[in-house]
Amino acid sequence: ERRTFRICLKWLAENYPSIVEKNIGAIPLFNRWDSIFVLIGTPCESYMWKFVYEQIVEDWNNYKNKKSISLLAKWMPSENASSIYTKRNAKIARQNFNLTSRQYRKMLSTLRKYLDVTEVKMSNGEWNNINYETVPSRAMMKYNNAFKKHDMDGFCRYIEALNRGEKKINASTLYPYDLVKNYLSYNTAQKSEVVEQQWKALPNYIDEESNILIMA
Repeated sequence: ERRTFRICLKWLAENYPSIVEKNIGAIPLFNRWDSIFVLIGTPCESYMWKFVYEQIVEDWNNYKNKKSISLLAKWMPSENASSIYTKRNAKIARQNFNLTSRQYRKMLSTLRKYLDVTEVKMSNGEWNNINYETVPSRAMMKYNNAFKKHDMDGFCRYIEALNRGEKKINASTLYPYDLVKNYLSYNTAQKSEVVEQQWKALPNYIDEESNILIMA
């Protein structure tokens, strides 16, 4: 499925680059960040690197401010990879970012480590050291039952603080359907505090000026 998309994307970039440029933000949203690199060698390449660079800068600033970041760093090509194709793309990437090999490796290593903080602590059994306020939205949705099982007291205190408005929960990368399917998929009416709180924290995707018609 992913390969089919990439073949179509590359063809579209070579024949109708303006369409790709207008929709480039949808690629990591509906597919995966590394699919964007098929645009290398197409008329959309320079536009693609500009888009990726802006996201990396945003992620770096959010990392320094202890905020959630995108998954871009996870899928950026590495220069120490075994694949010649990946190494080539990594060199092109760092040159577009105007970074040395060392600077590029250090940046990716730092962002990847920051992305994996929750999973690393889970793997090490350091459940009590997880700061639930900084857990990325999808990780919270995915692991909340594990948090409850391994750190029941701490996680329950966090949920109680959420209900009192004293803590925050991340939901910036979620959409309403992500949360609704938690109820629909498991055929249960059992209330989930995590789902309820993430629902409340969803951004307002539709402003007052929008004029839309939903086709479901």
